Amino acid sequence: RLWPRACVTRRARRLMPPTRATAPARSRPSSPTSTHLICFGFSLGLFLVPIGSLYTDVTSALPFLTRFWFFLTPVIYTPPSTWPYSLIVDLNPVTPLLLTTLELSTEGTVHNVVGFTVVSILSCVLLMTGWVFYRISIPMLVER
Repeated sequence: RLWPRACVTRRARRLMPPTRATAPARSRPSSPTSTHLICFGFSLGLFLVPIGSLYTDVTSALPFLTRFWFFLTPVIYTPPSTWPYSLIVDLNPVTPLLLTTLELSTEGTVHNVVGFTVVSILSCVLLMTGWVFYRISIPMLVER
């Protein structure tokens, strides 16, 4: 049993005792809040596609901005409670969506219902506006 099973030849594998198959770990179903998070990202993408096709600087700046935004969003750390840092986290529109999804997946409760509702409504409005912007701008960009 010192060798990994991938290294063991077929002949030696026949000599090994059969292993008991383990059932996969049960996971919770994805919460409906993840749909709001996807809606927000999709709406940002609808605005960035036409702008990115006009200006090549957008495509080169997007990885930098995304990495910077990742560090401002409490993904791998708990949200800070002291003033200057908590203001940055509170102004980030992804924070209520992400924290609500995380809380529902792990605890089953929601702590910031108002923030989640406001950002969810804004992301749905942003999605509709972005879809109109995309539908209007793409035919003009194809002509160029």
